[in-house]
Amino acid sequence: MLAGDPEPQLPHPARRQRIRRLRKKHRCELTVVGRSVAVLFTKTYGRVLAPGLALLDPALPDAIASRSTLAVAWRALNRALEDFAEGSLLAA
Repeated sequence: MLAGDPEPQLPHPARRQRIRRLRKKHRCELTVVGRSVAVLFTKTYGRVLAPGLALLDPALPDAIASRSTLAVAWRALNRALEDFAEGSLLAA
């Protein structure tokens, strides 16, 4: 290696813990840690992210939104931002 050459890029160590390349094949497989991470992300999406994003839907009826503190807070934030933007446009 010459003095001006950049150092070779090394693979990310965390990625190595999740994916393992099979010998003499053009394939990879998940390690035990990789499968655990995949299950964690899948469960998190199904139990937390998807229901939470559904509550933020502006088309959600008020009767349902009023039962959720997240939906109430999100709508209050949207109203405050809209009021602030209108006030800023009027002042300008």
